[in-house]
Amino acid sequence: MGLDVDTNSVTSELQRLARANRNVETKAMKTVAQKVADQLSVNTPLGRYNDAHLREHIVVGTPKDGEIQVGYDKEVSWRVHFAELGTIKQRPQNFVQRTAESMQQDIISMLEEEIRRGLGL
Repeated sequence: MGLDVDTNSVTSELQRLARANRNVETKAMKTVAQKVADQLSVNTPLGRYNDAHLREHIVVGTPKDGEIQVGYDKEVSWRVHFAELGTIKQRPQNFVQRTAESMQQDIISMLEEEIRRGLGL
């Protein structure tokens, strides 16, 4: 005597939930990354180089494998470290590090809130 169980409906439902969770995670990461970019913009100094402010070149990447990058575009990224780490004639300003440290706990709580909202919890 045996029992046959049809798991096709369970499997398809699990696959649907997995897709929905990925979509929720992606949306939450984009939302939180934009908030980090906004704070980075506030913390970025107003230096000038070829009439381009660093804070006008902050970009948010595309989520991939549970990660998303926030930083500066290729036009100005090569010179961010001069202001961040300093030079012989300029003291370090640490605006990127300061932003990362100040938002570390906020990022976790914002991600949690966005995911809960997306899942309807």
